[in-house]
Amino acid sequence: ISKGYDMHAQSFAGGVVGILTIGEGRENYGVFNSYNTGNIIAAGNYDGGIIGGHSFTENTEKHITNCYNTGKVTGPDATEIDGCFNSNGEKCSDHGSSINNYYLAQKDDGNGGKTINQFTSGEVAYLLQYNQKEEIWGQNLTGQNINEYPIIGGNKVCKADENDSNNNNILYV
Repeated sequence: ISKGYDMHAQSFAGGVVGILTIGEGRENYGVFNSYNTGNIIAAGNYDGGIIGGHSFTENTEKHITNCYNTGKVTGPDATEIDGCFNSNGEKCSDHGSSINNYYLAQKDDGNGGKTINQFTSGEVAYLLQYNQKEEIWGQNLTGQNINEYPIIGGNKVCKADENDSNNNNILYV
C-alpha cells in the first residue's frame, strides 16, 4: 500500500491506516511493505506516518514491518511511524510491533530516521528488502526514470562497495 496525499484529521490519523486492531492469535495481521509520502496533520491524539492508532495484545508482534514514511507528521503526540500506545500507555514500537521501518529525518538517528541521501542512494530500499525471500522493494537509481524513494517492484538494490571514492560511504546499485 502506498499513499502520497495530505491527511487532515482530528485523531487516529495515519498515512496508510487510521487505526489497526489486532487480537490474540492474529500474529500474521498488520501493515507490511507499505509507505506514505503525504503529510499528516492532526488535532488530536494517535497520529503516525504509517498507522495512527494501534491496539494489540501482549502476544502480538511485528505488525508494522518493512514500511517507510517521508511525510511530515504534526499533532499533539505525532510520531513518524506509529502513533499508538497500548493499554499501559507504553509506545507500541517499544514492544516489537514496529520492525524495520524508516522515516525521513535530518540525520540518521539509529532508530529508523534516515536522511534524504540515504533514501535517494538506495540504502533504504536495500534495508527494506533485507531478509525478505520475495523481491518486493527496489529503486531505479540510474537512467531517465530515477526514483527519489524506494518503490514496490522497482529495480533490485544491492550493496556495490563498502566505500565510495572518498572512502566514507557505502554505495548501492
